[in-house]
Amino acid sequence: MADPIHVILDPGHGGPTEWGYTTTGFDEKTTNLVLAKKIQTILESKDDFEVVLSRIGDFPVTLNDRRKTANQYNKSIFISIHSSTYDKEPHVYTYVLKQVPATSASILTPIESAHSLQYKNSVKFAQILEEEFPENMNHEIVMAPFPLASLIGIQSPAILVECACVSSNATSSEANLEEFSRNIAEGIDRIAGKVY
Repeated sequence: MADPIHVILDPGHGGPTEWGYTTTGFDEKTTNLVLAKKIQTILESKDDFEVVLSRIGDFPVTLNDRRKTANQYNKSIFISIHSSTYDKEPHVYTYVLKQVPATSASILTPIESAHSLQYKNSVKFAQILEEEFPENMNHEIVMAPFPLASLIGIQSPAILVECACVSSNATSSEANLEEFSRNIAEGIDRIAGKVY
C-alpha cells in the first residue's frame, strides 16, 4: 500500500487508574479498548487504512506518548475513544478542541499552532460523524476550550468521542457496541476521503 492513511485509535485510560471506573463500577477503560478493537477490525477490512492503537492492553499510556504516536505519520486521523453509561437511551458526545485565535496580544505556542492548522478538518470530522449516527440518537458536538489533554498537540484531524453505550446498571450492550463501532468507522472512512 503506497502512503496509506494511518488511523490512530486512542482508547482512553488504561492501567491502575481510578479514572478507568465510574462510581457504579462501570469499567470504562476496558469498554474503550473493546470499542477501539471493533473499529480496528472494520477499518482493516478496507484497503486504504493502517490502524494503530495507542494501547492494546490494560496498561497506562502517557499523554505525551499518545501524542507521539499520533504525530509520527504524514497522513493520519486521530480519535480518542471514551465511554460512559446512560439511564434511558444511548447517546454520543463528540469533542473538538476549540481553536485558539492569534491576536496582537498573544502568540500561539507550537502545540496550539499545530492544532489550529487542523481545526477546520477536526470540526468537519465531528460533523460527518454526527451524520453517521441514527437520527433518533442524541448526538452533540462540543467545542471544548483548552485544555482538553487528549487532543492537545495532535497535528491531524482529531476528535474525542464519548459513547454512552452501556446501561446505568453497568451491564454491557453488545448491540450498542457494534452499532457505535460501525458508525465511527464509517465516519473515519468519509473524513479520510475529504481530507486526503
